[in-house]
Amino acid sequence: MRTKAPTHLVAFLLFCGSMGLLKAQFPSEKPSFPYTLSEPDFRYELPGELNEVSGICSREGGMLAMVQDESGRIYLYNTQQHSLQSIHHFREHGDFEGIEYVGDTAFVLRSDGTLFEVSGQHGGSMQVTSYPTFLTKDNDAEGLGYDADKGYLLIACKSSPSYEGQSYKGNRAVYAFDLGSRSLLPQPYLLINRDIIETKMEEQKFRPAGIAVHPISKDIYLVAASGQLLVVTDAHANIKWIKKLKKSIFRQPEGICFDPDGRMYICSEGGDKPGYVLEFVYKGE
Repeated sequence: MRTKAPTHLVAFLLFCGSMGLLKAQFPSEKPSFPYTLSEPDFRYELPGELNEVSGICSREGGMLAMVQDESGRIYLYNTQQHSLQSIHHFREHGDFEGIEYVGDTAFVLRSDGTLFEVSGQHGGSMQVTSYPTFLTKDNDAEGLGYDADKGYLLIACKSSPSYEGQSYKGNRAVYAFDLGSRSLLPQPYLLINRDIIETKMEEQKFRPAGIAVHPISKDIYLVAASGQLLVVTDAHANIKWIKKLKKSIFRQPEGICFDPDGRMYICSEGGDKPGYVLEFVYKGE
């Protein structure tokens, strides 16, 4: 004969079950940060041509592609041989701040928001196409990343987030360049609350110079030389981590990228010393 459980016991069991479900949906502990920023796994000293390295992206075969301020050249650096493999001159002087590859095509960002598409670098018939955008020098576009899932190049603005009467005061803006239409989308892709970051970091200014999408977590990493910060958000601009970067390790962090395994690279300008790249192995969250 089966007996009916007391009403108060059923209620208690339902309460325990619901608490377990809530705990699974909203973990009480935040995931640990997946990199040990105080201990780089490797440091690459760059040649004199890259003393003012300003942008970086990862390529297959242990290659890093870089650009520097005031020079319209793409530098391919071999991390296994610790040397430059090739240099591709695509433009005269300009304030170039970011680089990304989509397949074998390079995209280079100038600080006034203009993008340069560089193809045919290895075939002897280089072609360069420029794409002016509605961004200006007031926005100071410095970071260039790639969201492969959406087919967007992401442009992080170091200064004003606004344009043509549109105001996004109190934020830092990331805009998306649609590779399908070869045009910049009119609304910001992300608006990151600058006031929250600067208040939490005791008024350290947050002016992003580099941006990259993590290949595994899909989080968005922004590095800033001004304020020496690394800020990580999810795809909806919710801030997950704010990390202060030690000046003794990150002299002037200007660019960031990842390889497919999640290995992180951050480049720093040299000032009166050589520029360099720091490598950090991904430890998972």
